[in-house]
Amino acid sequence: MGSLSIWHLAILVVVLGLVVVAIMTSARRAPNSGVGPSGFGGWLLLLAIGQSLAPLRTLSVLAQSADGYRALQDSSIPNATLAIYAEVGLFIGFAAFQVFIIISMYRKRHFFPRLFFYQWISGICVPIADWMLTSVLLHIPLNSLVTARDVAGVLGAGLLGGIWVWYVVRSVRVRNTFTT
Repeated sequence: MGSLSIWHLAILVVVLGLVVVAIMTSARRAPNSGVGPSGFGGWLLLLAIGQSLAPLRTLSVLAQSADGYRALQDSSIPNATLAIYAEVGLFIGFAAFQVFIIISMYRKRHFFPRLFFYQWISGICVPIADWMLTSVLLHIPLNSLVTARDVAGVLGAGLLGGIWVWYVVRSVRVRNTFTT
């Protein structure tokens, strides 16, 4: 128990894929009548707060890993430095993408809902890519790096994010807010 096999990852990808399909099939929109609520209020206000804090959470993951990076740097494991740079680059790139999405949100750009969807997919793919990169670069089996708790965290975040994506796709407030 506690170890991760390729089948666990396959199940994770299938489940999240089903959530994506469900959201995409429910994404049919009615023509925008401009009638109804608009602006950052209601549930959209909660989403805006969470979105604004998202890059800080991403960077806090890096900060929590600092001691592990130092220990890995001091070890004699081949490609340790490359693995560290790859992980840091991946998470900094994701944080920069989140900042771009925040700017789009506050400028009320019409493409924010699509970017939010891409962020949700990226939020699932970034940890998986990190696990695979680390496994390949350090020549460590994937099941030694990733636990069932890690997979459950990604799955939980993916499902919670899927609910928010569904809200962004279906909400009249969102449709009336992001028009520029």
